[in-house]
Amino acid sequence: NCQGFTLEDLMGLGKFGAEMLKMLKNFVDSRKNIIIAGSMGSGKTTLLNSLAMLIPENEIISLIQDLPEIKLASHKYLRMLTTRPKTREIDFEINQEKLLFETLRMKADRIIVGEVRDSTAAYQMLQALNTGHRGSFSTIHADSAYDALLRIEMLAMEYRPNLVSSIVKKIVSRAIDIVIFLETEKDSFMNITGRKIKEIIEVKSSIDGRGDYSLNHLY
Repeated sequence: NCQGFTLEDLMGLGKFGAEMLKMLKNFVDSRKNIIIAGSMGSGKTTLLNSLAMLIPENEIISLIQDLPEIKLASHKYLRMLTTRPKTREIDFEINQEKLLFETLRMKADRIIVGEVRDSTAAYQMLQALNTGHRGSFSTIHADSAYDALLRIEMLAMEYRPNLVSSIVKKIVSRAIDIVIFLETEKDSFMNITGRKIKEIIEVKSSIDGRGDYSLNHLY
């Protein structure tokens, strides 16, 4: 259960130091759109939950997830939206795409997507972040901070094959401000022994002269 950890708790567990704690708090205060990347079990949801606890209580949050892992008990204006798979008994599937689409029609200050898994969710998330929902968060499976951007780009292009890479890069650059990459530490038996922030990159809103992302490595 990830719901009880504050950022101070995570710092106490050795995931990052005091300087990074200030940096993370500033990201939330200054309404940065954040993607948390890493492998399975790297602590993405735990970190996302800890960051979301810093959102002012008077803000309206739309929270989209498959399983109710993220629980922000102190927030009065929390709208929890959960996907529902199609079953033999119920033919009424509710997927991430539908929830994101409906979210854009509701009033919300920030949107939290538990995890971007498929092309439709990636494209809808980019649309949501480009329509003024500043200070929103999501997670994605990736092998580095840069790889997270490429995965989101690739998924969006799967959904809209008519879009060229340079256009999608511009959309991604405008939508995402910060990527945090978490790494797992393993022992000789491949058991996870620790989880740490390995990289933090700032994504500038315009692409560079080579047509790639313009990045500032903060850590």
